[in-house]
Amino acid sequence: MRRQLSKLALLLVLALTLLVSHAKEEIEFNTQEFPPYSFKTDGQLGGAISELLAKACEQMNADCSFFIHRYWGTALKNVKKRNSDALFVIGKNATREQWLHFSIPILPAEYGFFSLKEEVVFNEITDLSGLVIGVYGPSNTAYQLAQLNKTLIEKKIKPMVIQWSYSTLDTIEDMVRGKVDAIYSNKAVGEAYNQLMPQSLRMRYLGTQLSLDYYVGFNKESVSRGFVDKFNHALIKLDRRGEVRRLMERHNLPYRQLENQ
Repeated sequence: MRRQLSKLALLLVLALTLLVSHAKEEIEFNTQEFPPYSFKTDGQLGGAISELLAKACEQMNADCSFFIHRYWGTALKNVKKRNSDALFVIGKNATREQWLHFSIPILPAEYGFFSLKEEVVFNEITDLSGLVIGVYGPSNTAYQLAQLNKTLIEKKIKPMVIQWSYSTLDTIEDMVRGKVDAIYSNKAVGEAYNQLMPQSLRMRYLGTQLSLDYYVGFNKESVSRGFVDKFNHALIKLDRRGEVRRLMERHNLPYRQLENQ
């Protein structure tokens, strides 16, 4: 009788193990309206990175959901409070590394300045001394702009006046209304919004200040490092099939081969 019970217990353990191993992992991604990386079209998910992550989830048989907010702060708060699991696309900084697992770098990006004013130029950071610069925050863009201002202050040069808004679109609206002299933005995002503007209001790109990589960030308390490793593997498999290159080219974004770090 005892042998029969032991066999039954062993069979139950094996059955539960198989169920767990075949269960779909559920991940909830949060992002913002951030064309060409992520946006909504007629209520549907769009954008190069939104589409790429959906393909990666399908590749690894994960049950993924996506929420696109108007404001980045909402997405950030949701993931920080563990109401959601992951953020995209994000730059890496020391503060974020404390609470996020980072994916492999997905694509390169640039931060720089846009302006509607002909007299505003950017050859070096001192050119922006005393100007009112718009940026959306909280964000890595705002963090990097604050670091630039520290450089001016350390050199005893009059700093920029930094004006925060809740989204890139809000910063552009502030510039159109004459509230700021220039904005600090992701280059591709600024150019995407430029295409929606009338010719008379199209911004002039003054130049790139920072080149960086973009990642997906996963809350360390809700997502295991093992899941992130599997996610990275799925991305690399898609890349080897040429799907990442095709997506980036379709959305006019730079492509770089994906590699494990």
